[in-house]
Amino acid sequence: MEFRVLGPVEVRDGDRLVAVPTVKARTLLVALLLRANRVATIDELVDQIWDDSPPASPRRVVQTNVQRLRGALGDEAANLIRTRSRGYLIELRPQQLDLLRFRELVEQAQRTEDLIRRRDLLSEALAPSAPSTCSTCSRAST
Repeated sequence: MEFRVLGPVEVRDGDRLVAVPTVKARTLLVALLLRANRVATIDELVDQIWDDSPPASPRRVVQTNVQRLRGALGDEAANLIRTRSRGYLIELRPQQLDLLRFRELVEQAQRTEDLIRRRDLLSEALAPSAPSTCSTCSRAST
């Protein structure tokens, strides 16, 4: 399963584009992806999803949207979304989320003194659909 937030938001399972059923579930997914590998509290999610007019029982409605999202993603990917006492998190490796891959490539470019390698890493960061030369990204997939 691969998630993209740099550009149009997409969820891909191999070559298949995965549909996320409702606007609220898609907004929830984006909120989780922007905080990948960190807990998004219920309050943060409510603020992201409803702005100034949350429902009467926001925790319950967030739970319902998490269930819808997990259902849309399928069994394997649904396990990426973890329930925590304060909220939810989505656990992803860099090769699963273009934003994480971008950040990792930029960090690698900043650390290298080899200007050609730096150029290549930054070029790759700006073309996230290209095959990765990110050393941390590659290790994470094995």
